Amino acid sequence: MPNNELIMLDSLALSVVFPDKTPLERLFLGFLLANTASTLCSDYQPEQWTSRQVSELLTYMVPTRAETYSVYLPVTQLTVTLSADAFGLAVTAIVSARIAVPDTQNEEQLS
Repeated sequence: MPNNELIMLDSLALSVVFPDKTPLERLFLGFLLANTASTLCSDYQPEQWTSRQVSELLTYMVPTRAETYSVYLPVTQLTVTLSADAFGLAVTAIVSARIAVPDTQNEEQLS
């Protein structure tokens, strides 16, 4: 996980986006967020992230370093430029999807 050491771990923004998670879980989510961002954007640099609330039910993380981010899509071999908001929404959605699967599996095991 290159250059991910400086992401603001267990920040207020992570608490807002993932309110039901413990501090240890938010620490992991901070690393997962940085790893996902660096996977999508090869020139991603460590930075601060903030939260953006769209509605009572939707809040996502937004990087603050740049206004745009170049994202390479290997399946289509395209590079697209996303705004910071779009990049943050994509990263947050991917992280949410990655943590939703284990939660669903845990619920099935408890039944």
